[in-house]
Amino acid sequence: MKSSPLFAISQSDLHTLRTFLEHDDAFNPLDARERGLLVDRLREAKVVDDESKDGLSVAGLQTLVQVEDLSTSPPDRFDFTLVLPHEANFEDDQISILSPLGAAVFGRAAGTQVAMDSPTGTRRLQLLAVFKKAAIH
Repeated sequence: MKSSPLFAISQSDLHTLRTFLEHDDAFNPLDARERGLLVDRLREAKVVDDESKDGLSVAGLQTLVQVEDLSTSPPDRFDFTLVLPHEANFEDDQISILSPLGAAVFGRAAGTQVAMDSPTGTRRLQLLAVFKKAAIH
């Protein structure tokens, strides 16, 4: 019996990321580690409807994620938006899903604790909340 996936992805994020992988090129290069991470995530993720009524608030593309770093005393709170690698902008709190922080939280539900490797050691993070950002037209 296979265990349930540790992360979930919306149908629209799955489509976006598959397209992203198909068009990986000079404008959007991925190294082998990034490509492998993304392919593994897509293969193992539980796919949920975009308008799922199951109550899960899952960190996905263009979601605002509020996190608490349990490795600091007192715990440090911060928030950021998850984006594709070429959209990342640290100054604007736009974090790539393939960065250490983005990879640690991408596909995880609010209330989940995750570990993230950093230059100063492993950090324990608590996902406090995940909010869908309104589409800009």
